[in-house]
Amino acid sequence: MWSKGILILLSIFLLEQSGFSQDSSKFVHSFSFRTGYGFITTHNTTMLYFTNQHMPKLELTYEKINTRNKAWENEYQHANFGMGISNFIFQNEIIGNATALYPFLYFKLLGKNKLQWKFRTAIGMGYITKPFNEKSNYKNSAIGSPINLYFSFLTELNYQISQRLSINTAIDFSHFSNSSFRKPNLGINIPSINLGLRYHVGKKQEIPIPNKPIVEDTKIHIELAGAYSFHEIYPIGGKTYHTKNLSLNLVKRVNFKSSFIASVDYFHNPAIHDELARDSIYVNKGWGSTQIGIGIGHYLHLGRFSMGNHIGFYLKNENVFLRPYYNGFSGNYELNKNMKFFICLKTHLAKAEYLLIGFKYQLK
Repeated sequence: MWSKGILILLSIFLLEQSGFSQDSSKFVHSFSFRTGYGFITTHNTTMLYFTNQHMPKLELTYEKINTRNKAWENEYQHANFGMGISNFIFQNEIIGNATALYPFLYFKLLGKNKLQWKFRTAIGMGYITKPFNEKSNYKNSAIGSPINLYFSFLTELNYQISQRLSINTAIDFSHFSNSSFRKPNLGINIPSINLGLRYHVGKKQEIPIPNKPIVEDTKIHIELAGAYSFHEIYPIGGKTYHTKNLSLNLVKRVNFKSSFIASVDYFHNPAIHDELARDSIYVNKGWGSTQIGIGIGHYLHLGRFSMGNHIGFYLKNENVFLRPYYNGFSGNYELNKNMKFFICLKTHLAKAEYLLIGFKYQLK
């Protein structure tokens, strides 16, 4: 599979040998093919059954340059957006293969002409062909469901060969997880090295350059957030737990790209009581299942959408098996001036706890 991917790349490369020129217009649409080689990281000893080999990866993407003359797009140098599909050939009977379908954003970090350094972030859906089954596939300790969330972070070095064709090499980190709505959920982490070609189609277009945006509202705002999650805990096959979250946030916009946040967080997770009881640690079902923390975070704004990274420290937590701090990785979409929809993956370092879905309302 790896050798076939290399041959495809070389064939396209040899077919495209035209001159390279530069002007102020750009090709808006492009397609990319990338082949990679990676492995599943062994972050738990129960995964040794299926993480002892390398595996190939194939990827096909469509990209489009933002041309809507939006101020935020100019701030990110007209970041590309698109859709991609990736296929991971695990070559393992325990875990099968995986396919991911995802939208993404491409950001140019450095470079102007032929050589550019880029970064891509993607989130979508993944499909695992052989998830855990207590009868037929009990050795798969990583994933308990066929449908999963898929995350990818990729850094790429791109070299323009001609007006339409470029070659790139990339390092990618991919992750499959069902956010613990079904156990097991150790997750599948796949670092890989990649080689690809990008081919531009259609005609060139002039890319508009809007005026530099100005953020007029830099006051501190009070925000109330509420969210809900359902998830399972070990042992596998147990009941589903329903977790609620309330947060009071202080949010300050510092510039067009960034906001900072300070929060007081409340979580009520009934799974804490049952998880501790298995180890003969008994707490009250109500207050004992409550966690309270304080945290700080940062939002990166892309128009009405923003990505957040949050770290919190528990002031109250009865679960002795958890670290004293927690993390949150969120995506937020502004519905109107005061209301946002958001999803947030709550984790403890690399261990995902559950996925929260909710709304935020700006009080002041």
